[in-house]
Amino acid sequence: MGQFLFYYQRPEPATWVFMSSFLIIAIFFMFHRLWSIRNLDIFLILLLTPGLMMVYEGRKSRSQESVQANSPVTVKPVNNGLLGTTENADAAPSRPPDKPVDSKVDSIKLQFWGFAWLLTICGLWLIRLLLDTTMVRRPLLEPNLSSGGIMFIGVSLFLFLMANVVNSPPVLESRSGGKPGPGYELLKLLPDIQTAPDPEAIAKRSMLMGMVGSNDKSQASTTDVHSDAEIAAISKSASKDIVVQSAATSITIPSPKRVRLSRIFLVIANLVLVLAIVAVGYWHFDNFKTGVGVATLFLLLPYTAQMTGRVDHLIPGALIAVAIALYRQPIASGIMLGLASGLVFYPFFLFPLWISFYWQRGAYRFTSGFLGSIIVLVVALGLVTTSASTATGFADRLGQMFGTIPFALKDLDGIWGLGWHPYFRIPVMVAFVLISFSFIMWPAQKSLATLLSCTAALMTAAQFCYAYGGGLYMAWFIPCALLTVYRPNLDDCIALEVVRGFGRNRTKPRSQANEEPKNYAAAS
Repeated sequence: MGQFLFYYQRPEPATWVFMSSFLIIAIFFMFHRLWSIRNLDIFLILLLTPGLMMVYEGRKSRSQESVQANSPVTVKPVNNGLLGTTENADAAPSRPPDKPVDSKVDSIKLQFWGFAWLLTICGLWLIRLLLDTTMVRRPLLEPNLSSGGIMFIGVSLFLFLMANVVNSPPVLESRSGGKPGPGYELLKLLPDIQTAPDPEAIAKRSMLMGMVGSNDKSQASTTDVHSDAEIAAISKSASKDIVVQSAATSITIPSPKRVRLSRIFLVIANLVLVLAIVAVGYWHFDNFKTGVGVATLFLLLPYTAQMTGRVDHLIPGALIAVAIALYRQPIASGIMLGLASGLVFYPFFLFPLWISFYWQRGAYRFTSGFLGSIIVLVVALGLVTTSASTATGFADRLGQMFGTIPFALKDLDGIWGLGWHPYFRIPVMVAFVLISFSFIMWPAQKSLATLLSCTAALMTAAQFCYAYGGGLYMAWFIPCALLTVYRPNLDDCIALEVVRGFGRNRTKPRSQANEEPKNYAAAS
C-alpha cells in the first residue's frame, strides 16, 4: 500500500480490533432498543475477537522462540518433481533457545485459551442459530448510517483489503505437499497471502534470511525482511518452488506463478462473497440497504482483515454464499455447494439439509448439479496427478478430498493439538453427523430462513471437528450467520413457492406472481 498512499502503514491487529469494533458499534448497534436480539447478536460477533487475538499473540510468542532457535544453513537448489528442493551442505549445529522454557509454555497456554474462547463463542452461536427458526418477530432495524454512507465505507474497505492481497507477500510454507487435513489437493497448493502481520510468517522469513544470508551476506544486510531474500531465492528457479532445508526445519518458497494464481482467486472470491451477500439482501430480502449493510459488517470484522489472504477460508465461504443467493436455481446451488464440499470436505454434511429443502421440487436438479461438480473436481484431480511426477498418488489425494484419510492423532493445530486429546474428536464427529442428518426431518417445512440458519449452524459445528485450527475458519459460517441476523420473515420462501418446475411441471413460482415486499414485522 505504501506505493499508492505515501506514509501509509498497515495497522497492527490489536489496533484494528479497537477501530473496527467502535465502527461496528456506532453503525449497527441499536441504541434506541438496547434490550433487543439484534444487539445481542452484534455482541456475540464482537466476542469472537478476544479469542482471535489470544491465538495471534500466542503464535507470535512461539514464533519468536523458533526464530531464536534457528541455525543458518547453506542453500543448494536441487530439482525434484514439482518442487525444487535444497539440501543442507554445511549445517551448523542448532543452538539452544535464548528464552527460558516457561515462555514456550505460556505461549501454548495462550493459544489454548484462545481456541477455547473461540469454540465457546461458536457454541453460543450454534445455539442461537438452531433457535432462529422459532423467532417469528423480525422487526426492520436498519443500520444507523444512510445507504450512501454504508456503501462508501464498504467499497473503501474492500479496495484497501484487495490492495493488501495484491501487494502483500505470500506465506512461506513449512511443509511440502500442501496443507494438512482433508480437502482438495489442488486448493492446498495455492499459497496463502500475508495480508496482516502474521507472527508465524514473519518467523519463517526471519529463518529464511538466516538460511540465505549464510551464503549471501549482502542479502542478509537488507532492511526489508521478507522481499529481497525471497526474490533472490526464487530467481534461482523461476518456474518452480524452492525448498530450503536444515536439520531442524524446512521452508518452501512458492513460485511466482502459484502466488499470482492465488492472488487472482482471492480477489475473485472476496468480490463474489461480498456481491453474494448484497444479492441476498436485494433479491430475497427486498432491501438493498440490508444487503450492503451486512456486507460492510463482514468487511469491518477484525477476522476479515486478518484472513483476507487465506484461500481455504474465503473460497469455500464464497461458494456457500453464492449457493444461498442462487437458491431459486437448484442446479446452480448444487454446483456451488458441490464445489465447496470437494474443496474443504465439511460442506458435504450440508447435503441432507439442502436436499430436504428441495424434496418437493428441484431435488433431482440439485443432486445432478452437486454430483456433477464433484465429478469435475475428481477428473481434474486425476489429470493433474497423472501428469505430475509426485509421491502422492491419486488414491491418497482422493481420500483427502472425501475425508477417508486415517484419523490424525499427531501434528494437529488448534485446540486438538494444544491440550484436548485427539480421541475426543470421535464423539464430536458423531454428534456433528447426527446434527447433519437430523435436518432431514427437522424442521418439517424448510424455507430460506431454514437454509440460512441451519447452514450457518452446521458450518459453526464443523469448527469443533476440524483438527487444524478449528474456530478460526469463520468465513465458512459468518456470512450466513449475519444474513440470518438481518433477515426478514421468510416463511413463504419454500421450494414450491420459489422454484420453477421442470419439464411437464414447468410452472411459474407463485412468489413471482405476487410481488410483495418481505414482512419484517410479522407477528409483532
